[in-house]
Amino acid sequence: RMDAALAGQQTDFRDTWRMERTQGGLRWFLCAARIFRNADGVAERMVGVNVDIQEQKELQERVAAQVLFQQVLIDTIPMPVFYKDAQGRYLGFNRAYAQVFGLQPGDLLGQTVLERPQLPEVERVQFQADVEAALHSGGAPIHREVAMPYADGQIHHTLYWLQGFGRPDGSLGGVIGVLVDITERQRAEQALRRANE
Repeated sequence: RMDAALAGQQTDFRDTWRMERTQGGLRWFLCAARIFRNADGVAERMVGVNVDIQEQKELQERVAAQVLFQQVLIDTIPMPVFYKDAQGRYLGFNRAYAQVFGLQPGDLLGQTVLERPQLPEVERVQFQADVEAALHSGGAPIHREVAMPYADGQIHHTLYWLQGFGRPDGSLGGVIGVLVDITERQRAEQALRRANE
């Protein structure tokens, strides 16, 4: 990459690599440099610095491992789970949520429920309002029963929980939601009532 930068026309160079130190061991370094060229554009010299970024790389690896663990954890939950930012934009969801609504992993990210045309507008507006309510509820979750269209084309009776969360600095973080399909339970209760009549 450095050879390509020198052979090209760019005047700035930035890259990371691992170097073996004279004391032993490999460490990550960031190289940031300026390429000085003559009137013909040929590189004559390069001036820059190498900065040891080993701790930053190790931190990035720990964060990546934690994010992976959290996604596996959330995907293990058999109920649909989703999470949104403080503006109600989807940040993610688990495998059960994707299956229930026929979604791919990147679907909905950055969107609000207002952009989901498969839900009636009145419900979309209510779900978006629930985000605000959960964020300002003082820790009390929003909990109600809703009728939702699933990917199977059927309306499912669903228990819906929404809990707000904050950031370490005290600002609003977002919400986490959980859905529990109680359609079969309601059918069984109706069948039992009919049998008892």
